[in-house]
Amino acid sequence: SVWQDSGGQDRLGYPISDALEIDDGVVQYFEFGVLKRTENGVERLSVGQLLLEEDNLQQQNAQVDSAFTAVWANAGGKRFFGPVLSPKVTTAQGNTIQYFEYGILEIGPNDLPRIRDVGRQLLHKQGLSIERQIELIHK
Repeated sequence: SVWQDSGGQDRLGYPISDALEIDDGVVQYFEFGVLKRTENGVERLSVGQLLLEEDNLQQQNAQVDSAFTAVWANAGGKRFFGPVLSPKVTTAQGNTIQYFEYGILEIGPNDLPRIRDVGRQLLHKQGLSIERQIELIHK
């Protein structure tokens, strides 16, 4: 399956939605990403880019920040995360994050770097509650 080819549970995490029909295909959300099926095949969505836009930030040239280098490399580096989309950014909650095409790395105020659950975050930001998913499945 594409999920397995994309790293399965180790890379995309567990499914957190059913397959949902949208205007131009079918999407399924996973903890750390989103897959989309169209007539041209299946692809990983650029969730980092989508969340960057949701957060009203612009893409900028940057390198992987030294605070994130180890977790970035251990997770698969550019092959897993895609290109860097921003320098590190401090959120209103005091977390430090860095956007990549397919994900976000994050450090809390008294925390170690981790991979943010971008699939879950995007699902929430797009208003796809369980109730809304059921509506989409049964329309």
